[in-house]
Amino acid sequence: MLAIAARLLGAGRVLGLDSDPTAIETARRNGERAQVEVEWRLADVRSVGERFETVFMNPPFGSQRRHADRPFFDTALAWGDVVYAFLNARAEAYVRQRIESGSAKVTDRLPYAFPIPHTFDFHREEVRRIDVVLYRFEVAKG
Repeated sequence: MLAIAARLLGAGRVLGLDSDPTAIETARRNGERAQVEVEWRLADVRSVGERFETVFMNPPFGSQRRHADRPFFDTALAWGDVVYAFLNARAEAYVRQRIESGSAKVTDRLPYAFPIPHTFDFHREEVRRIDVVLYRFEVAKG
């Protein structure tokens, strides 16, 4: 969704990346329906290896697997200039430390309750609202 939205809002080259083949196929179909050109890549986030002016990411919150978000932070800090990330509000201290230790600066934060529908086997409620924060951070380069 983030890649399609970026393209609809006028971004130039857009790369949509996921390690789940079903997610990539669904995204491909949705991109075709939206009539947008997005480069879809089935890959681990650590394989990016190229610069982007802007990165939008929705990494795993680390709730099911501790620090599952680390490869996403590392990649964004290495290859992005401006990063927008949806992250678990409970992890704010860790998130700020991780971002700022990677020579980046949080410029904006927007807290809100994100509705997560029952999607995975470990979900127990029809819809659960999770306190999240949308961060914008700028990465110092050079």
